[in-house]
Amino acid sequence: MIHCKFVERTDYNPANGYTVASYRTEEELPQEVSRQNTDYPGRFTVYGIELREVVNPKRRGRTEIKNGKKLFRVGDIVMHTKNVDEVSSGDLGEVSGIYRKDSKMVMEVGFGDDGVVKFSEEDYWPLTHGYAMSVHKSQGNECPIVIIPLLGCFRRMLQRNILYTGITRATKQVILVGSKQAVAKAIWNNRMAKRNTNFAPRLRQV
Repeated sequence: MIHCKFVERTDYNPANGYTVASYRTEEELPQEVSRQNTDYPGRFTVYGIELREVVNPKRRGRTEIKNGKKLFRVGDIVMHTKNVDEVSSGDLGEVSGIYRKDSKMVMEVGFGDDGVVKFSEEDYWPLTHGYAMSVHKSQGNECPIVIIPLLGCFRRMLQRNILYTGITRATKQVILVGSKQAVAKAIWNNRMAKRNTNFAPRLRQV
């Protein structure tokens, strides 16, 4: 059974986002936590870094490596952002090791049944921190705890199917953070956004 908790917050600023530690302490958050959002995607990188510093902070003996502007450390949850032979875009993995081999730094990431993928420091890594993501990106993944911000400023993204998808990503606990009005709107809004495509006309031409 999934335990659901609601934390009422109405002081959200879309320009800054929430600081996770302001309503969940390090002791309350387990190692595997995922934050999902219906906000604009430009904030996910910031959210991911904030969450990482809560659940997997810098510690003595925990190796780190930088690729581009992104800093990764052993124990980080990461998301693959490109389809390749071994893994698919959106797959979550955990950094299992960082070491030097043949004068080059290598990072190993375990992707569950897809096995371990090695990344060399000289390459571009199609990876981002996997602590924060859109509900759409979370499909196909599961985490023990999922945190979902919900406020009126999310407007058209407050839909029942999106909320359902986010909640069902949790295996143990889901935490809804925001306003009761936004939660109610998402529950009652069962209207699917119309998608304008040329799929039907193209089928008729076949």
